[in-house]
Amino acid sequence: MMMRSNPVHRYLPAIGLVSVFYGFNIVLGLGRDSLLAAKFGATEQLDALLLGLNFARTLGISLALAVAGVLVPVFTPFILAHDSRSVLNLSCRWLGASMMALIPLSLLLAYFASPVAKLLGPGLSDAGLQELSRVLVILSPLLIILACAGLGKALSESYGTYFVYPLFLGVCTLGLIAGVLLASPWGVQSAALGLLGGGVAGLAVLTALIGRTSPLKKAWPAKDSPPPATVPPPPRLPIRNVLFFLGSSLLVLLQGVVERAYASQLPPGSVVALSLSLNVLGVPSTLVLPAVSAVLLPVLSRMEQQGRAERFGLPRQYYLIIVLLAAAAAIVLFFSSDFLVRLLFLRGKFTEEAASLTSMIIKLTSINLVAYFLVTVLRQVLIARRLMGHDALISGITLAAKIGLLQILVPRYGIFGLIGALVISTFGTSALYIGLIYYCCGPLERDIQMVK
Repeated sequence: MMMRSNPVHRYLPAIGLVSVFYGFNIVLGLGRDSLLAAKFGATEQLDALLLGLNFARTLGISLALAVAGVLVPVFTPFILAHDSRSVLNLSCRWLGASMMALIPLSLLLAYFASPVAKLLGPGLSDAGLQELSRVLVILSPLLIILACAGLGKALSESYGTYFVYPLFLGVCTLGLIAGVLLASPWGVQSAALGLLGGGVAGLAVLTALIGRTSPLKKAWPAKDSPPPATVPPPPRLPIRNVLFFLGSSLLVLLQGVVERAYASQLPPGSVVALSLSLNVLGVPSTLVLPAVSAVLLPVLSRMEQQGRAERFGLPRQYYLIIVLLAAAAAIVLFFSSDFLVRLLFLRGKFTEEAASLTSMIIKLTSINLVAYFLVTVLRQVLIARRLMGHDALISGITLAAKIGLLQILVPRYGIFGLIGALVISTFGTSALYIGLIYYCCGPLERDIQMVK
């Protein structure tokens, strides 16, 4: 009975498999960070590269998450009805519409790279701003690649091939590493070129795997097949929900841009220390939460379609387990931060002072894992219920509050003020999600959303 009422149990093997792929990405990411730290050190040149990478990934990944988050619930009823033709129709129409918007956006980013660089790194010197501008020009096509990967993510997760998207991310990271190793005379631009090449290769792998593992290949109409007697109306493109989700995801990821922009006003190397510490801090969440989200969203969408979801999506004992796991991970990171930083980064041009700063940031922000785990799961509940406007509202409130906290705390307390703003805003976000779902997303409101 427990298995039937809580179908999440049946997806634990899939979560484990996807966690393995994300674990591989973690290893690659730590290797990438170690290589960059040893190659360039805690310098303004690496600050410029990290600012550019974070901005391009902010736009691209926010769009990928928006596409996947909106299309998975839309694909669900067609997949349950075994209507692959409608899924393929909707995918092709969405791909065409998105390219019409993203190609001009990519060109605009390349054209206005210099003004964007000044916004991203107000504390950089003229040389650092020029380096950042060149990185942005190189990475501008990455927006198109990541948006296409978002459609692939939605299709693969809807059909149960959950490991495809993390595999794509791994190929992207391998491309960046190869770029640094093979084109070192280009400086930090070699990393940007490598990431772009890895994105193209990863997209090819993603497309091939979806074609082999899903029934979409058979959904293409044959040349000699007669037209169907009745042509059903094509499914509507969920433009409104995508825009809401895109705005929400963009606001979430813009928080990282804001954090690094304020860090760039601190002594040189602060952006590097913040980026590396957040990468280490993200190891446990990156290992588990993306896998849980990839599997959980299709499951919650099916439960919502069948009217079997609870107020918070999952039984409360699941949330207790999540909090305990996050607390354990935070404790481990707090006590092992010195060892991890020295093992991963203390070599080459990365100094002892930079290592101490990175370790301190990890210690003081490790408690964020508890709130971040909760936010990630609760957000999937809102997405499955297609409450994109509510999610965007929470993201906007969080971003505004974080900017206010950074503006107040950073000038007075420096790096400690920045850390304080991160902790306060993260726990405030989790409280907003819990309050919204409890008071505004009860059974009545959920049923109304399902009818709509």
